[in-house]
Amino acid sequence: MGTSSDVIEYTIHDCSSFSTNFHPENILVDNPSNSKSRWTTQNSEPVHWILLHLNNLSILKSITFGKHQYANACNMKEFKVYIGITPENMTQVLHSSLKNDSIRESFSIRHHNSAGRCFPTRFI
Repeated sequence: MGTSSDVIEYTIHDCSSFSTNFHPENILVDNPSNSKSRWTTQNSEPVHWILLHLNNLSILKSITFGKHQYANACNMKEFKVYIGITPENMTQVLHSSLKNDSIRESFSIRHHNSAGRCFPTRFI
C-alpha cells in the first residue's frame, strides 16, 4: 500500500508551448542548480499550461514544485491544478501561488469527493 510521500512516476503529455532550450521534459529531473532544469513557454500569453500523464492511476494527495536555486522574476506565481481520468474531463483541485525563492513547496490536493470517497486521476 502506498504512502502519502510516494513519488508518482509521470511523463509529459502536452503543454501550451515551450522555449527552445526549456522543453517540458526538463521538469522530469529536479536539479535546482541547473537553470535548464525547468520548462519555459515561448510566448507572453497570460495562460500557460502543462499536462502530466501519470504512469499509473493514482490518488493524488499532494504536489511539490521544485525551484531554481535563485529567485527569479520569471518564476511561476499564481497557478491552478486540475486532475482527471482523461484530459477532456478535468476538475480543479488547487488554486495557490508560489513564493519567489529557492525552497521547494508542497501543497495538499483535494482528493475526496463530496461523499468522502477518494477519487483517482491519470492526468494533472
